[in-house]
Amino acid sequence: MLFILSYMKGRAAGTWVMHKIQQVLNPSGAPMMMDKFEAEVDLVFADPNQEAMVCVTEALQPVARY
Repeated sequence: MLFILSYMKGRAAGTWVMHKIQQVLNPSGAPMMMDKFEAEVDLVFADPNQEAMVCVTEALQPVARY
């Protein structure tokens, strides 16, 4: 996880990453498992409009052929 976190940079990510690094280095309970980490990254950083963009892209493909 620390390897992945080391590549996450930027405003919102930077603050979140520093908090996660502290949690990994100084766990207060059971260590975080990778599947839970991935789910949290998706929850925090996933694009809520991704599905809509896929639909728009698919709808525009026939138009782009002409």
